[in-house]
Amino acid sequence: MKKRWLTLAVVLAACAAWGEMVILIQDVETPTTRASQGKYLDVKTKQMIPQDSALTEADRATLDPESLGQIREQEIRDGMRDRQMERDNIERDNRRRQEIADLLRQEAISTEAGRNIIQAKDWLGGALSPYRDIIQVIDRADMDFQMDETARNEEAQHMYGGVTHLLRVIVGDLKTATTTSESYGAKTVMKKKTLNVSVAISDLYGRQVFSESFTGVKSDVATSYGGTTDGDDHGDLLRDALQQAGAAIGKAFGVRLTVEVAGPKGDPDFDAAYAIVRVDGLDRAAGEEITLLKGRHVIEVELNGYQPVEQTVTLSSDLTRRIALAKASDEAGE
Repeated sequence: MKKRWLTLAVVLAACAAWGEMVILIQDVETPTTRASQGKYLDVKTKQMIPQDSALTEADRATLDPESLGQIREQEIRDGMRDRQMERDNIERDNRRRQEIADLLRQEAISTEAGRNIIQAKDWLGGALSPYRDIIQVIDRADMDFQMDETARNEEAQHMYGGVTHLLRVIVGDLKTATTTSESYGAKTVMKKKTLNVSVAISDLYGRQVFSESFTGVKSDVATSYGGTTDGDDHGDLLRDALQQAGAAIGKAFGVRLTVEVAGPKGDPDFDAAYAIVRVDGLDRAAGEEITLLKGRHVIEVELNGYQPVEQTVTLSSDLTRRIALAKASDEAGE
């Protein structure tokens, strides 16, 4: 656990330097599609390693032209075989990728749950919208697939439109638990429906910095006199779980800072509304609640007629910072 939080601290420090997290949602998967991808990845393609000729120049000098010609023909055939093997491997790889793509497409088309999976990225983006000042969400569909697979270091991060983190979601199966009770001749049937969603975030070096599971819960109650059982259960549960995930991600990486500005006691000329407040070089208003990434931040406050103040704070939780200004003519500081 200590190692995990140390890694998180390093990542947060790096993000603070960039000013925001840019999260690429790679995939939203189900156990079925995950297993299919795992099966694909577990299949080892036999690779043909070209062999260099074992003949040295001295050996060749001892051979007659006819023998050298035969050896050359064999080397050409070996080279053609190696190139054909490479083409076969590429075709086989493409077929497997297409099979996975077809499986994902079929699931999306044939089931309501599959269509919800497609919308899950938008729902998660909406759940993270309260933190849009510090977390930007990008859909994998808007990125180049090859770059997505190779973006694993800081250099790739700059090539990759500023992406700092990769996010993956696995949606479990909808489960229903039914309980039945009777009272005074009335029968009551309660169905508790749950959907588990796992969310993992890693940096571009493959280090996992966030991993949690969330459960969407919905209960339907029907009695002898009627009840509520309608609605898109899977969609409702998935939205519920992703809303929880968005809040947890925001809490894991973000904090809220409020800078309050005060003047000398009894100073009739002081008015905090005219104070210039900057946090990390960006203008803010005194008393405004600001969402920031956890880590180190610089606060500057200026007001005509008063001594400017600069403070550095390291934030790990929400904070209200009160900064008192002194008259410019006064020698005393804050």
